[in-house]
Amino acid sequence: MSIVVQTYTDGDNITPLDILIKESWIREWKRYYEVDLGCMSFSNPINLKISNNTENLGKDIKFIIDIRNPDLLYCLDNTNEIISGVEITDHSPDGSNADKRYPFLWASKQVNAHGFIICPYCKGRPVKEGKETSQINRLPFRHASRNLKFMKAWQDRSAGSLLQILPIKELQGSSTGIDPIVAKQIPSVNLLGQLLAHLTASKLGNSTIRASALNIVDAISEIFENLARACMAATTRVEPSSVYKDLENDRWICLYNSRPDSGHWERGEGQFDSIDGRMMFLLDEIFFLPEEDRPSIIELWLPQMASNHPWIKEQFDNEYGSKRFRNLIQVLSSKIKIKFADNLSNQDWEILEKNQSLTLERADWDPGIFLLSQYFAPGEESVVARYGEHSISKGLASEVIKLLKVPNLYYSSHRAYTPGWHADFEKSINKIGISNSIILVPRIPKSKLGDYPSFQGKIIPAEDCDKSVMVALRQIYKYIRGGKK
Repeated sequence: MSIVVQTYTDGDNITPLDILIKESWIREWKRYYEVDLGCMSFSNPINLKISNNTENLGKDIKFIIDIRNPDLLYCLDNTNEIISGVEITDHSPDGSNADKRYPFLWASKQVNAHGFIICPYCKGRPVKEGKETSQINRLPFRHASRNLKFMKAWQDRSAGSLLQILPIKELQGSSTGIDPIVAKQIPSVNLLGQLLAHLTASKLGNSTIRASALNIVDAISEIFENLARACMAATTRVEPSSVYKDLENDRWICLYNSRPDSGHWERGEGQFDSIDGRMMFLLDEIFFLPEEDRPSIIELWLPQMASNHPWIKEQFDNEYGSKRFRNLIQVLSSKIKIKFADNLSNQDWEILEKNQSLTLERADWDPGIFLLSQYFAPGEESVVARYGEHSISKGLASEVIKLLKVPNLYYSSHRAYTPGWHADFEKSINKIGISNSIILVPRIPKSKLGDYPSFQGKIIPAEDCDKSVMVALRQIYKYIRGGKK
């Protein structure tokens, strides 16, 4: 008898950790199971990024990879039953990077498949100007705490899969600066390979072999539990600043402050690179609460983007080129309600005005109205349109250039959740006395903007700002930051 494991990979560049995992997996298999269950081998890896390779996969595999491809997915070759998936990152395991990969764990949980995100325990960021030391990002308290909840669900057998965000030595490298107790607990990737051997046996063996294999799995899970507790002790719990618990209306709200002009075509999914994971993490947080403490409504707000933002429209028209956006709109459609700027009620806006910590965003344009032609000289429109951008199409570049040549073109960067924005906006437009002025207002919808009958120019609200507007504003901002003005 021979056991064959099929490996699926997220691309052609296969991590060297795959070899280490398989070597320890086979050693453990030979030690415990080869006599009773037969030898083990691995088929040549199959690249999941080649569409033809995904056509005949099992429904559980398709469910997972439709949400997020793990770097490694191990399945039994004859049945395509999932043994485990492994998502790998050497990035800093801070909240954003952990959330970015969380959709894989969430998807695995839905189909009772084992899954692991392996990462360094911590990583330093470069020293910023004016600071003497670099910022050290550690595995956050809430993610280590989630590991314990996953572990308890597995040990109680209330969950059919073992899931973990797992720091490992090979990705951490030096333990310098790590809490000694944490450093002592971080396992080698070899332990993961051993674990996969026993998880495989638990699927294939008779009741005696299964019981023995699960006992060893539980012993290894205790190692993970000790690590999670050490990680929690080395840091403090910080509640996510983007989550608001509206107890009066029995709802939890997650805010994603994506700006309309921040490079959705340039960076693609980068603009939504962790929000689906953040929502899935929140949904699991609610899942682990006592039933009486769970909110009835979960909402995601995007207060700077209209529902017909041109990138959003393209996603609908092109059947979701962004997997992460599809996760939000389709996969989670029965679990969360998404509200764009034009969907927010007056009560919703009041919540944002009274809770400014929810609206934290990376600094770009300060709130105000700006004459765009002041940022480039006449004749430089073509340079601005293509500045730092190599993928812009000829047609779009022409539209941007045409827009930049419009005389008396202004940009309002006001946010509708900033107290006093409305008075400042009105005061600013009253200073613009030119009748053919155009003011682009891509962050504020018509319903919130209101009417200004005394203004002789044209005001274009968020719903009417097309792709050329968003790209033009992005290009000007890049041009300014590049030191050209």
